[in-house]
Order: sequence, then structure tokens, then C-alpha cells
Amino acid sequence: PTTVGQVLEVLVKVVVGLVLAAVLMKMGKGKAVGSAGAIFGVVAGSLVALIYMAIYKRRHYVMDTPENPDVPESYGKIFSHFMRIGIPIALGSCVLAFLNLVDSSLCMGRLQDAAGFSLEKAQVLYGVYGKAQTLFNLPAAIITPLTISVVPAIATAIVREENDEATKISEDSMRIAAVLCMPMGVGLAVLSEPIMNTIYPGSH
Repeated sequence: PTTVGQVLEVLVKVVVGLVLAAVLMKMGKGKAVGSAGAIFGVVAGSLVALIYMAIYKRRHYVMDTPENPDVPESYGKIFSHFMRIGIPIALGSCVLAFLNLVDSSLCMGRLQDAAGFSLEKAQVLYGVYGKAQTLFNLPAAIITPLTISVVPAIATAIVREENDEATKISEDSMRIAAVLCMPMGVGLAVLSEPIMNTIYPGSH
């Protein structure tokens, strides 16, 4: 169910966001309102996924109550586990943000110092680069929920010592990702100009 929910979230987010942005821009509402329409796609996708999970839980979820439940762990131990998992994730997010900052500084510096562009021209070129990066990451944004959703299945197979099953799940997920991502990448490369003109009409 989580796989279906994540796929629904991504699809609704992309479709609703792009459609709303295009409609609002054609109505002459301006870039700010168009951007708000695109962001609303995130809300719509999350809402659809939430509704799906709620319906699935109501129809299929049954809680098993053991006769002798285990003694719950102390709050301190739970907090310790949480921190051991959460701190590396938080540090990883900080590193990614730092790398983006370094990338921005280096690109702007090279455009001005090495290429000789003015500050305004360098900002325009870096904005074009950012738009291209958004499209470049689109296939990964669609595939990521699919790949993440197989982690519980792989972990379950490993715990059961079913290594062949874990290997099969991993290979199948890689095949699915390749089948979806490779055509999308080729399409973005071949049709890059019309795609950019469609998504960012009237821009650089």
C-alpha cells in the first residue's frame, strides 16, 4: 500500500502542479500565482496519498493483540534510538544544503571571473542552469518512491535469511527503474528545447 500511495502522490503532484501553473499563467495571474499553483500540486498529492492510505487501513488493516505483550522500552531508550537514526540523516541533509551553497558560489564566481559576464548576466545564466537541473532531477523524483518502497521487502527477506529473494527484489527494482528512467532521460535530451519552452514559456 505504501508503494501505491507514494506513486499516487508523485503523479498527482506533478500533474496537478503543472496543470494549475499553466492555467494560471494563461489567465494572466502572473508568475507568483503560477508558482503558488505549482506548489499546490504538493498539497494535492499528499492529500490523495493520505486518503488512499486511510481507505486501505479501514478495509485491510487488522491489529493483532498478543496474549503476552512485550514490556515497552523506556522513553530514554526510545529517544536514544531516535537520535542515533535521526542525527546522521540530519547531518546528511545539512551536507547536501552546504554542497548546493558551494556549487552556487563556484558557478557564480566562475561565470564572472573566468567567463567575464556581468553580475546580472551571471545570475540569468545560473537561473537557466537551475531550471535545467529541475528537469534533470524529474526522472529521479518519480523513481525514488518506487525504489524506497522495496526496502521493507528486502529487509524482510534478509531477516528471514531468504537471500535469493532479497537479490531478486533488488534486481527487479533496478530493472524497473532502468526501464522507466532511461527512456525519460533520452526524451529529455532529445526534446529538451520544446520541453523547456512548454514548462518555462517566455523565459530565458
